[in-house]
Amino acid sequence: MTIIIQAQYVQKKTLRLYFSDNSWGIMIYNPQIDRQTELVIPLNDESFFKQFF
Repeated sequence: MTIIIQAQYVQKKTLRLYFSDNSWGIMIYNPQIDRQTELVIPLNDESFFKQFF
């Protein structure tokens, strides 16, 4: 099973994800955050998003 081993902040609402199989990818979270559901509203705060815990 491939898992995320590292994440790196790239820019607003965007992370670079590194995987255990030595691949990586860019994840843009705009579509999810723009829905403004209760779960993602805090992610509009850039300092909170940068924590990406």
